[in-house]
Amino acid sequence: MSNPPNILIISTNHHRADCLGVAGRRVKTPNLDSLSRSGTRFGSCITPSIASQSVRSSVLTGQLCQTHGVHDDGLDLDPEIGEMGFARTLANAGYDTSLFGKANFSQNHPKAPSGTPECAFSSRQYTESWTGPYMGFDHVQLALTPKAGAAPSKPPHGQHYERYFHVDGRGAEHFKRYLSGQKESIEQHESWHSQLPTFLHSTPWTTDRAIDWLRTGHDKKRPFCSWVSFSDPQAPYDCPQPWSLLHDPEGVDMPAHRTPNTKAISSGYQAALGKTRAMSKPHNDKLTIGQQDNLFKQIIANAYGKISFIDDQIGRLLHALSELDLAKNTHVFYHSDQGDWLGDNGHFATGPTFHDSMLRVPLIWKGPDVPKKRIVYEPVSTLDLSPTLLQLAGVTPQLTQHGACLQPLLNGATKREFALSEWELLSDIEKAKFSLRCVRTRTYRLTKDMNTGQGELYDLLSDPHQTRNLFDDPTAAGIRLRLESYLKLRTQDAGIAKAA
Repeated sequence: MSNPPNILIISTNHHRADCLGVAGRRVKTPNLDSLSRSGTRFGSCITPSIASQSVRSSVLTGQLCQTHGVHDDGLDLDPEIGEMGFARTLANAGYDTSLFGKANFSQNHPKAPSGTPECAFSSRQYTESWTGPYMGFDHVQLALTPKAGAAPSKPPHGQHYERYFHVDGRGAEHFKRYLSGQKESIEQHESWHSQLPTFLHSTPWTTDRAIDWLRTGHDKKRPFCSWVSFSDPQAPYDCPQPWSLLHDPEGVDMPAHRTPNTKAISSGYQAALGKTRAMSKPHNDKLTIGQQDNLFKQIIANAYGKISFIDDQIGRLLHALSELDLAKNTHVFYHSDQGDWLGDNGHFATGPTFHDSMLRVPLIWKGPDVPKKRIVYEPVSTLDLSPTLLQLAGVTPQLTQHGACLQPLLNGATKREFALSEWELLSDIEKAKFSLRCVRTRTYRLTKDMNTGQGELYDLLSDPHQTRNLFDDPTAAGIRLRLESYLKLRTQDAGIAKAA
């Protein structure tokens, strides 16, 4: 190509699709709203899995998790597979590739050192001058996710962000400030106003490193592909002030159904909700309705604050592109790994279900010749990013692509019938084993546990909050049969699942 385009990928974790101002919620996202209006938003995008490590590996490789092998959190992506993902493929074609922030292709805190740069126990093997390559990205600056309730790893453990956090020897003091405010919180282990100065937070740190690279680190003679990856707005809801105060709790959007609805999901895994992957379940029968609602409002306002905090940093990234005269020839993609319960059915964070609150994620694309102010409602997946990026660059993928290029959908030239998602949970620690397959169309969602045959089926037009499970309803037998047939269309290249 005579003038190959630049590519900027911006991602977050646990940002559900409807938590955008342009999507109707009362969350302040002016920069993402502007990005949507100056490009195309995919209103029915789903995640290829509901485990973050699985999702990240799927975005990199363009494959569903049963094929690339990272079918659950706690499993590392095989470097040989990672090296055949879009990053190395683009690098081989002349692109300058980089990744900043959260990689999440490997475990940060495994039981034993794994040797990867993301492993806190192995990171001491990597000097301060190490900046890659890693998983096909020639330049990386990483932020590792700390263990729940723990401070960022203290050097010599940890990576680039961790060294930044502890650089002045005051890491313990900084962490104490981060935790302060918990005592005043109504749900002190789930939501509080962090007192950590914003400049010490990983969100602006990630932005700073990406902008610095664009200004001084990037080889200006080559096109670039840079992935800027924020670890938030995931739980706990620990937004730093003043961002945690940006949204009045009395003005947030409350869930239509904020009490547990065990009849809505199959009996095979309803008991596991709140035990396996739901990090918090604030619904408390001992609270009055008013007290319960107040708790929800406080947590949602804090979650909105984290989203707005990231949105502000996205604004900085977009401004840097313009300042450096890169905007005109740069394709910008924004997406999230997965969503968040955010109060639906009384839950927060994540859980072992493909409820739309976790399944649907934002996907925005702005770039040369991308239609403005357009919303595409065809069912797509962030799995489609890899083939889209490779086609933009005019290169051939090294791996079989389970997704498809998004470009034909921009002007309505083609249609999509469905998108797929999957999750294999084998961990004995969780005391639950699922083999979940999900298919979503514009109007229906079906999830099936391949171990038990149980499942969920929802008519999303008549029941958008997914309260009536039609899986065993005789009147929906034809629809169920059609959706199950879509599951069989998945490329039959899955490997043997291993326990995390």
